[in-house]
Amino acid sequence: MKVNYSKTLAGFTLCLYLQLIAAKSLAGLKDQAFMILGSRASENALRRQTRSLSSSITSVRVTSVVKSRFAKVTTVSEMENTHDEAKELTFSIRLPDAAFITEFTMLVDGVTFIGKVKEKALAEEEYKKAKASGNSAGLVTADIRETQTFSVAANVPAQSKVTFTLVYQELLKRRLSKYNHEIFVNPGQIVDDFVIDVYITEQTGITMLEARPPQGGMGPRGKVASGYDSTGIVPIDIDIRRSKYQAKVTFKPSSTQQRRLLMIPENDRKMTVIYDVTREFLGGEIQTRNGYFVHYFAPQNLPVLPKRVVFVIDRSGSMRGTKIAQTKSAFETVLKEMSDADEFNIVTFAGDITVWETESDLVKVTEENVKKAIKYVRSINANGGTNLNGGLLKGVELLESVGADERVSSAVITLSDGDPTAGVTDEAQIRKNVKKAVDGRFSVFCIGFGRNLNHDFLKRLANENDGLARKIYEDSDADLQLEGFFQEVATPLLLRVVMSYSGSNISDVSKVHCDQYFDGSEVLIVGAKLDDKPLHSKIIGHSLEGEVEYNIVSSEVDDSFQHWYDDTGDFEDFIERIWAYYSIREKLEDKVLAETDEEVKKLVDEAMALSLKYNFVTPLTSMVVVLPEDEITTTTPVTPTVYPPIPPCWFRGATIPDYITGPPIWCPYIIDGKAETNRPTATRRLSSVRPAYGRISGAAPAAPAPAGARPAAPQSRTAPPQKSKTTSAQKPVKNNAPAFGGFGFSPYIMSDVDMYGYAPSVLVQKADNCSGTLTNDSASISLPEQNHSLTTVLCEWDIKLPKGSWIDLYVERLESSHNEVSIVSKGETLVAHYGGVTASKYFYIAHNEFYVVMRVDPAETLQTGLVLKYQRFVPDDKPIVTEKKTQYTESGPTNCGQTISSTDASSGYITSPNYPSSYSSNSHCKWKIENLDASNKELKITFLDMDIETNGNKECLHDRAVITTKDSSQNFCGMQTNEAFSSSDDVVTVEFISDANLQSGGFRAHYEFVPKVTNH
Repeated sequence: MKVNYSKTLAGFTLCLYLQLIAAKSLAGLKDQAFMILGSRASENALRRQTRSLSSSITSVRVTSVVKSRFAKVTTVSEMENTHDEAKELTFSIRLPDAAFITEFTMLVDGVTFIGKVKEKALAEEEYKKAKASGNSAGLVTADIRETQTFSVAANVPAQSKVTFTLVYQELLKRRLSKYNHEIFVNPGQIVDDFVIDVYITEQTGITMLEARPPQGGMGPRGKVASGYDSTGIVPIDIDIRRSKYQAKVTFKPSSTQQRRLLMIPENDRKMTVIYDVTREFLGGEIQTRNGYFVHYFAPQNLPVLPKRVVFVIDRSGSMRGTKIAQTKSAFETVLKEMSDADEFNIVTFAGDITVWETESDLVKVTEENVKKAIKYVRSINANGGTNLNGGLLKGVELLESVGADERVSSAVITLSDGDPTAGVTDEAQIRKNVKKAVDGRFSVFCIGFGRNLNHDFLKRLANENDGLARKIYEDSDADLQLEGFFQEVATPLLLRVVMSYSGSNISDVSKVHCDQYFDGSEVLIVGAKLDDKPLHSKIIGHSLEGEVEYNIVSSEVDDSFQHWYDDTGDFEDFIERIWAYYSIREKLEDKVLAETDEEVKKLVDEAMALSLKYNFVTPLTSMVVVLPEDEITTTTPVTPTVYPPIPPCWFRGATIPDYITGPPIWCPYIIDGKAETNRPTATRRLSSVRPAYGRISGAAPAAPAPAGARPAAPQSRTAPPQKSKTTSAQKPVKNNAPAFGGFGFSPYIMSDVDMYGYAPSVLVQKADNCSGTLTNDSASISLPEQNHSLTTVLCEWDIKLPKGSWIDLYVERLESSHNEVSIVSKGETLVAHYGGVTASKYFYIAHNEFYVVMRVDPAETLQTGLVLKYQRFVPDDKPIVTEKKTQYTESGPTNCGQTISSTDASSGYITSPNYPSSYSSNSHCKWKIENLDASNKELKITFLDMDIETNGNKECLHDRAVITTKDSSQNFCGMQTNEAFSSSDDVVTVEFISDANLQSGGFRAHYEFVPKVTNH
């Protein structure tokens, strides 16, 4: 399609930025997190110009298709610019740390931006070429961090829509005998059409299924602003449907539930589907398809091996305060979980290294030793440097006494902030030293503490030594955050596990050995299969009772299996993509430990080739987002008028020529990926003399000071006596004070002790013109300029809405050098801003009142000030409405079934349509069974096989088999087998009913007429 270039610029050329922060710790790459057109020098100023559109997102649809633990997640977000001018709309999504982005498109006014994965150097070259030619473009790269956030902003023309589509893929990891599929949800506003659908298909069957809404805990704000209910969850409307091999989970949060979501910590804003699969063989399950295989190995019911553990505890100066307190708590939590068969010791380190028990390398876990160890750790003081390398190597040294043939599981558990400052401080060298010392004999587990935690380093250290890493946040109890961690490492079942394969030619196989296998986890092996022969595997490991051996044969994934989600596209090659995904991650991990340049190059080249072939954004590739070339070809204008060359976009601050009649297209810019931090508050001084007016939209505006008016001289005032605790909500005494620098003052004086609970230092005067009571359903309060007066003034707004109301509160901006803001509701402080830059915040208030106190200092230097908006709403929390069963009457339509008489046969079988294949939608089968000898015989029906759709509570709300007698009716669904039913009625009706949504395998039932049992 040819598009006029000038029209494109005036109408819908996009100004775009892309940001992909962080991928899971894979290798030691230090790539730039993102690149994009635009001036980096003006980044901060441009970022402050961005405006959020409270109603821009019209739809968010997330569809996840999970096959054999591999998830393909597609997010489609539709946004609309309802304004009469171009606006910047932003699509942002947080991804799981193990996910790889595979597709991205953006559609605006019929113009499609397409993401293409290319080698980093080539992607950067194309990006620069697009920039030089004046085309909108962006470059997405993957960095090596803990989490990923993908953000895209488009400058959307007036009254236009944009549709963002993002696809990522992820291999689910098994922990504590469950797979956790987490989908982060954070649109940042209320969305009318917000649905998440998760479809799961497992060839061996699904044993358990659970859907969890966001969970957390009650914070200090309680129900006012936390979002959680009294049980620590955010209630969400959830619909669960499942059969033996498949499941569908739908999350559909209401508007009030979405408000709750916006109030909880961002890490908790996720929907989670938890499930596990049927395991028929101890040797696991080998699935093959289209020339590739995946082997899942997770044996159970083995005796637990004894553990030998050395705790390596950081007591350096950087651990002072909360960190060392949490470290002590975490140590006690883990130690108390150890059993009598285990042994342990403690190493502490700062600049020096200290061993707790020096008489022997390890001591038994006894009640006396546990008490002594806890007392010892509680006495630790944090001081000095951080010789992490020395502490870890000493811990490994203490485990040297464990024999290679002993049937025990050995591990080092380090508790630190991961910031080496003494001894060996190079992180790469520390990792090599530890890896060499461990030599595959032990595991290294890392528990990290603090906001400045070097979690990436600790994570790599653990992953390279068959361990796990956990981050402990400072604002919560360490023992609560460690819940489940020790369970993952407390039950070692096998040592030195080796898999071998035969019967089929295979290549490109991942690692076939595992030093330790823990109960509830899973070992995964992938490879390419070069022929159609069955693949055999022999697995040998060492348990507490000696050597064990398992054997397993592969099975081809059934192509004829009917999936509940048909539109899977290229996801039919899911086993091949599992192989590629897993191989890339393994090669990038191996790259870190490669000892020669040749090894590094080989691993990088192989991982690069796989990333490009399968369209994965990895640390070696980037996604270039550009317009298709045929859509940016210039054409000759219809009119002969000649204009100067039009640049592809305009930089902020540039003068726009008169001949540009449409809204200007601003050049792209970079979003700052780093969290904003508070700017240091300057020393308080009463100086600057510039106008300052309180402004409120939606209510009567404050009157500005008359032009040229001189401020009145400040009056001498005396501070009130200090009180033990007061609040800023005291009622002022009004008078007719003159306007003072744009503010009307009342004689009431508010001191620092009134507002913040400490002794007064500066007297503040209450300004009537920026204070008052608001009863409007919605309003915007702002203080964007500066204080003209010669003294600090106070603005107070009391918001009081009708009873039964709840309030949406959006604090859009808090930027100041001296001004201070407090927002309080029902005695709970929602915002306490003491200068600096605070990120925007959203609150929902579960009642009808709050108040705002603004302390306006004449020394203020930032003019962006305060902007907050509120909106009244009535909560719509209601019990979840479950879909009603379709009712059929005796005269209702049937499309299968028959009449069966006892004179025709004494026994037989009844099956659902298409059994053993999936039954069809909207089935209604009816079998009328007549017992013509009811006085002597009774009818007995037994379900031999059943796979009928049910919900999470095993209720028959959707599809079902129904047996009806003269006096009763009984429903059957789910995976019930060997269910028996008996009746002496003359007529018994068996019905099978399915709805239009999902289909399963159906049922097979046996019926027979048997003699009645006579009781004597």
